[in-house]
Amino acid sequence: FAASSWRFLVIGAALAVVLWGVGQLSVVALPIAVALLLTRALQPVATWLRDRGAPPALAALAVVLGFILVVAGATWSVAGQFDDVSQTVTEGIDDLQTWLVDDGPFDLTQDDIDDAREWITDRGADLLRSSSSALTSGAFLLASLAAGAVLSLLLSFFMVKDGDRALTWGRSLLPAGRRGVADRLCRRVRHRRWRPSA
Repeated sequence: FAASSWRFLVIGAALAVVLWGVGQLSVVALPIAVALLLTRALQPVATWLRDRGAPPALAALAVVLGFILVVAGATWSVAGQFDDVSQTVTEGIDDLQTWLVDDGPFDLTQDDIDDAREWITDRGADLLRSSSSALTSGAFLLASLAAGAVLSLLLSFFMVKDGDRALTWGRSLLPAGRRGVADRLCRRVRHRRWRPSA
């Protein structure tokens, strides 16, 4: 029992160290993970372009730029609807305010509503002034996300463009006895096709 307990403690400590290391490297580890997923999605299109005579760099550039355009278009489409939502929310607040003054159960006047709005606005401004560190950390988060997105796109470009060469290079680093297993695994992953479920 004691030997099993020690093994469990050692495995738990090793897992904690690995998780801590991943947390410390999340600025790099997360973009690499995103790039791998993105590469897996873009690789079939790049292969199709290469099969039709496009050079690897042009095929990789085309699929990455196409992905960026699709994401930008979707973002533009969603962002265009914020004006409609903003107008609807403003109208809803005005309707609520009118109801509270005219028919509400609290016997409120327009001055009470105006005072409450002014108080909420003042508290919000005070909160923004007092939380400059929160704004700084928010700006840092946005900068980290932007850098991670750029890193993911660059890694995806190079993985799509040079993926086969990188796999060959990585295979050469393995011991001779493990290369067959790596070849089978790479073939299985590379040749797996998406099949819709019936």
